[in-house]
Amino acid sequence: MLDHNDIEILKKLMQGVVKESEHSILNKVDIRLSETEQHILEKVDVRIAETEQNILEKVDVRIAATEKKFSEQITCSENLILNELDRVQTHMEREIAKTQENLDELKQFYRIDRLEADNTSLLLKMYNDMQKEIAEIKAQIA
Repeated sequence: MLDHNDIEILKKLMQGVVKESEHSILNKVDIRLSETEQHILEKVDVRIAETEQNILEKVDVRIAATEKKFSEQITCSENLILNELDRVQTHMEREIAKTQENLDELKQFYRIDRLEADNTSLLLKMYNDMQKEIAEIKAQIA
């Protein structure tokens, strides 16, 4: 059997082995944790980069769609404005044509009125001249 000294020596040997084993295990655990942490960080970095790229692509697509929609709305608005301008122009051209017809009619009426006034003045002068001639003839006869 083992005596007390042998047991103490064995105990110290066991403690040394346990300490070395513990230290070795802790070092290996630290290394594994560090490797795992590094591996996880690399995967997270890759995922973040992929997600970032995905988000940027989606944002680019949305921006392009928004720009296209905005451009289409501007084009639609331009077309509405141009159509309204065409409609107003057509309406105004008709109104101007009517006004021109009325003006032409007024000019014609004014010419006719002036000619009638001239004719009336001429007839009145002729009447007065005839009255004078009649008066002269009456004076010569009498």
